[in-house]
Amino acid sequence: MDSILLLLIGVLGIGGGVMNFLGYITASPKGRRKVPEEFRRVYGRCVGTGTALIGAAFCAVGILRWIAYSEQTELIILTVGVIAGVALILYGQLRYNRRF
Repeated sequence: MDSILLLLIGVLGIGGGVMNFLGYITASPKGRRKVPEEFRRVYGRCVGTGTALIGAAFCAVGILRWIAYSEQTELIILTVGVIAGVALILYGQLRYNRRF
């Protein structure tokens, strides 16, 4: 049951990341309005890639849990995926979002 839930969360994360990468949605429309027009495409790709990376980490852990249960490997994959995804999202926010 846990593996199915992890796969579902991962697929939703990957889907949201792809949609954001293509420019259809964003996590915060208000935040996207603050991004200058010339950086909106790059901003969406950066945030979308980070979101998809987090979703892919959840999918990988769900598949790994389904095939062979290895708690240490799951923890490493999930930690690296989430940290890398959040780092990409924060980079996009701090680099392209002009708040002042």
